[in-house]
Amino acid sequence: MSRFLSIVKIISIAVTIGLLLSGCGVNLPDTPQNLTATAYSSGAIIISWDPVSNADGYYLHLVPNVGGFALTGNKFACTDTEQIHYNLYADTLYSYKVTAYNSNGESSFSNTASARTFAGVPNPPADVSASAASESSIIINWSAVKHADGYKIYRSNESLGYYTEIDETESTSYTDTDLPVDVRYYYKVSAYNISGESTQSSSVYSQATTIPAPPSEVTATTQSVDRIIINWPAVHNADSYVVYRSLSESGVYTQIGTTTESSYTSAELIHETTYYYKVAAKNGIGEGSKSNSASATTLSGKPKAPSYLSTSNITLSSIRISWSSVSVSATEYIVYRSSTDTNDYNIITTINSSYTTIYYTDSGLNHGTTYYYKIAARNNYGDSPPSDVISATTLSAIELTKEIWADGSLPTSSSEQWFCFTATAATQYVHVILGTLTSLYIQLYDVNMKTVGSQSFIYSSTKSISQTTTIGQVYYIKSSISLSRGTYKIAFNDLSSPPPPESIQLTEKQWADGDIPSSDGEQWFSFTATAATQYVHVIFGTLSDLYVQLYNSSLNTVGSRTNLYSSTKYTSRTLTIGQVYYILVTPYSSSYKGTYQIAFNSSITKPLPPLSSVIQLTEVQWANGNIPSSGGDQWFSFTATAATQYVHISFGTLNDLYVQLYDSSLNTVGSQENLYSSTKYISRTLTIGQMYYILVTPYSSSGKGTYKVAFNTSATAPPQ
Repeated sequence: MSRFLSIVKIISIAVTIGLLLSGCGVNLPDTPQNLTATAYSSGAIIISWDPVSNADGYYLHLVPNVGGFALTGNKFACTDTEQIHYNLYADTLYSYKVTAYNSNGESSFSNTASARTFAGVPNPPADVSASAASESSIIINWSAVKHADGYKIYRSNESLGYYTEIDETESTSYTDTDLPVDVRYYYKVSAYNISGESTQSSSVYSQATTIPAPPSEVTATTQSVDRIIINWPAVHNADSYVVYRSLSESGVYTQIGTTTESSYTSAELIHETTYYYKVAAKNGIGEGSKSNSASATTLSGKPKAPSYLSTSNITLSSIRISWSSVSVSATEYIVYRSSTDTNDYNIITTINSSYTTIYYTDSGLNHGTTYYYKIAARNNYGDSPPSDVISATTLSAIELTKEIWADGSLPTSSSEQWFCFTATAATQYVHVILGTLTSLYIQLYDVNMKTVGSQSFIYSSTKSISQTTTIGQVYYIKSSISLSRGTYKIAFNDLSSPPPPESIQLTEKQWADGDIPSSDGEQWFSFTATAATQYVHVIFGTLSDLYVQLYNSSLNTVGSRTNLYSSTKYTSRTLTIGQVYYILVTPYSSSYKGTYQIAFNSSITKPLPPLSSVIQLTEVQWANGNIPSSGGDQWFSFTATAATQYVHISFGTLNDLYVQLYDSSLNTVGSQENLYSSTKYISRTLTIGQMYYILVTPYSSSGKGTYKVAFNTSATAPPQ
């Protein structure tokens, strides 16, 4: 029984506690609605919200806000639903929330309401000025004031008198009109906004006025070799003065300056020169007419012109100019330069020196160009007249064009040669093709003749150099050698591979005319390899002794240089089919020159010469043959009339020779045969109607002379 009562008590207590907790949740006040905040002044904000029926009072919370004044955790108890929050900062954002409370507790937060206090009373305007705008008005200006809604303008007849408000404006400028002439007025300006009006600014004054009269009694007085001072009495109602100058009394007067004083110094004048001056007074209304003229003449004292000019140490891009110091002490010398012998001279430098002989090195010049110089001396009094003109010409350099080869020649072992180019890329390559020279040195310089990189040795395996350059800048190349002499070619580009030389394009089995018209000349040819072994053939004209050198597309030599002359008329090389190769032809001797022909094919037998030099044979008719010089040969052609054809020779002064037949594709037909006193014909099996060629060469390399040739279908020679 007692155990049951205990359980009943526990249940009763639990029910009681539950009812109490349930009653607390039901009686909390509602959340306040429609919270608003409105600026009341620069230091106060009104906050209001709707009443809550079951509230005993309210808590007003000041909460953080973005960009405004934040006081986290501040709250104020109140009973009214409209509150004024005082003692706030001006122009500051404040944010609020409100809760209701009663004996059971506090409600949840209302919405957030924010307001910014009004700006405070603005500062007084600064930079206030007043000036005449016309004969009846004055304009007042000032700087804008922060937080100002407008400005009030006050006026007084005295600086310390009573200032009466005459108008207000939202602008930073005001024009006071309908004023009498030459009456001074004083002005102050204040700024205002909703919070109130600032104190007044400092006073300024002006007066409506007329254009001032011209100054009287203007005088001009010489001060030095290059200065004249102009004076005049002050002019009524003038704010400033404009000074004019002319080189003649009745000439054109040009404005040279303005001043608020009643004097002006005219400076930087020419010594011993008369100047004329006029002065006009000026105010806010305008500029008056000019005064009468006043004149003065500057003093002398400038040094004499320098003398004994000379030039020396001339390079590609620099010239040294020297001269003697002047007798009257000069503090510095002015160097003038022109590219023509005219008056178009420009100052290039000033030299500060007291030595007996003074010099200046003019650098960064163009090569091969004549420059004209004159010198003036300067001291505290000014510049002397210029000296007599002296001229000099910089050394010449051969100008290179990108990708174009230029001829080079070092005629003596101590020679040097100069070239120049304008950089077209950040890295430039200089390429060399060695001609009769086997090696040389290359050195680059900038426009001031400072070395760019180190000197490079060019020889068989090294034929190009590269340097870092500045695009658009001029660079110089010096080539030199100490042990040899001869010819070469030089070029520049942006690539590690050299540009192709300008050349005559050869077609396989076709002869091209060659001509080296002057001593120590050369000629280039190019071809595309058609076989693994190619033969280069030469027919001599007036040039009968020459060198042939082959190069690949990178201009590296292919084999050694070969001398072709009377007994050696071809050279062969192992090449790559489809690749381009170059042939350089140079005379054997530097004094040789003349004409020749050149061709290439894939046979030791030279190609058929031009048809104009091939003698056409007619069956059973003798044709005259002549090989006038040692090492020569002669071509004939005929059309086969039978399956077996005989070629007969009748000897003249040439009585021992070789005969070789070729078909129309210049393939050999049979072997070469020697014809002499006891053997005077050969026979071949041919195709009727086909064209065949006969090549006649002397048996001995020194052989030459006349003979006759004919063909028929019989071993018996045709009658002569």
